[in-house]
Amino acid sequence: AYAYRQPYDKDFQFYATTSTPGVWLLERSAMAQRIRELRAGYPQAFIIICPHWGWNYADQDAVQQLVAQHLIQAGADLILGHGAHRLQEIGKFQDRWILYSLGNFAFGTRNPKARHALFLLLSFPSKGPPEVALRPLLVDAARVHFQPRFLQDGEGRRGLDEVVALSPALKTPLCSDGIRSRWSVSLSPQATSVSYP
Repeated sequence: AYAYRQPYDKDFQFYATTSTPGVWLLERSAMAQRIRELRAGYPQAFIIICPHWGWNYADQDAVQQLVAQHLIQAGADLILGHGAHRLQEIGKFQDRWILYSLGNFAFGTRNPKARHALFLLLSFPSKGPPEVALRPLLVDAARVHFQPRFLQDGEGRRGLDEVVALSPALKTPLCSDGIRSRWSVSLSPQATSVSYP
């Protein structure tokens, strides 16, 4: 996990230094070196990078795209972003998936740009590719009183459609029975399908 503040500010007081604890600065060359070290030491590992990045309540930007591509080239398998306080695009680079922002997760909000968030479940069976599931959450504090809940039926479909509309990489149509929705997409070169209940 890494973080940076937008506008980019190396003097942000919560970054770790050689003498003080804190969050790990999202710095491309240091991150890429760490990924290469992990890949060399654990060749079968599934490496997930979890960056806190982006502008608040804005779409993903060129900096996020550049950093994500750099990290995938270094060997990351999945980019799982957050920090923008709203849903952002699901993208793809070199057959690796980038979830730029899952929104506010279970963090209540009153901002109309952040009514929905995504709950991510990753599982790693003993055989076969990793399994990924996304479930839409309602985090609109005016409706849930700061107790986020899962969306279902038509409301859940609208929450997932919001992500699809942002995500040109999701070319496969979203199939839904009103409660369960799924795409047949690849998460990594080893993966064959991704399910979104």
